[in-house]
Amino acid sequence: MALDGDEGVSDGSTGGSSCVNVKELGGYIVNSVTLHRSPSSTSEDDVLAILTNNDKTVRIFHLAENRVVTTLHVDVSTNHASISPDGQHLVVVGDSPEVYFYHPASSGSCSISPGTGIGEAGCGSWILSSHPPLRAGTETDALMSTSFSSSSLHCAVASQAGIITIFDTRYLSCDDGCSPLVKVIASSRAFTEPGAVRSVQFSPAPWDLLVWAEHCGKVCIADARSNFTRRQVVDVLAEKEDLVEAEVEEVQDSPSACDISQSLLGSPTNNRRYSRGDEGNGEDVTVSDVERGASINELADLVYENSSEWLAARVRSLTPGSYFPSHPELVSDPPSQILRSAGSGLPAST
Repeated sequence: MALDGDEGVSDGSTGGSSCVNVKELGGYIVNSVTLHRSPSSTSEDDVLAILTNNDKTVRIFHLAENRVVTTLHVDVSTNHASISPDGQHLVVVGDSPEVYFYHPASSGSCSISPGTGIGEAGCGSWILSSHPPLRAGTETDALMSTSFSSSSLHCAVASQAGIITIFDTRYLSCDDGCSPLVKVIASSRAFTEPGAVRSVQFSPAPWDLLVWAEHCGKVCIADARSNFTRRQVVDVLAEKEDLVEAEVEEVQDSPSACDISQSLLGSPTNNRRYSRGDEGNGEDVTVSDVERGASINELADLVYENSSEWLAARVRSLTPGSYFPSHPELVSDPPSQILRSAGSGLPAST
């Protein structure tokens, strides 16, 4: 990426050419790029790229205007930075335990970029929120990843030692001694190389989940509504000899999960009620009812084939009758147990 080069690069397609602007932003390795668009923006082009670099800087780059809005300097190589969804906070981490939180300068010293409405997040001046910077991880740790919750109230910071620290953004600059620290979470293999957290991410609304990826083999999911105490560990890599590689080809004629779910749910006028007759007459089931049950099983099969056994069990629990599932082992849990676990978004603990 060349700083002085604004050359358009054709994509070589016959239908026209697209222009790609190439920029050099810093002379060292770019460790991360995150994107931010203000919720109050008046244009779809109001997108900022936040870049961290081994030259100990954070650059906020306006993609549409093709310019650096601001450059922040810290004492260490920066590994990750992100702006909160409301545009009121910027967090920066790097090769130290320090966590740098910034907030935009006041409106008097920060003007909105003409015609973009980028506002505070695109401000050319950011002010450090806490003095000295907050800390996370261990005393000699390096911090690797950050993420804000959809409400912007919480910020998660992940470390190479396998520690995730949650901060409350309302208390970043508290003067009465209150602490912004909410929770400290250890990865499934903290203080080991495999348990180093490489990426942490809050889920979008309305789900209140925190997900982090460890150095190898595991992804962990924590339920924020339980103060992050309810967790699930997903194994994504088995031993090499146990791995199965499969080529997936698109089949146009096969119904997708979305098609089946729409067929299953339909409109309120198309939903058919199940009615039970006298005990000797059994259950009155119409043809459309059987089709609905079959659709449920088809949807469950698709979910099962994509390795979500628990979700498949929940789908089958919606079946208003006794159908023969393709995978009977998935309905071994009582429906009451499945429904109880559905409230938190995580399977019931065993």
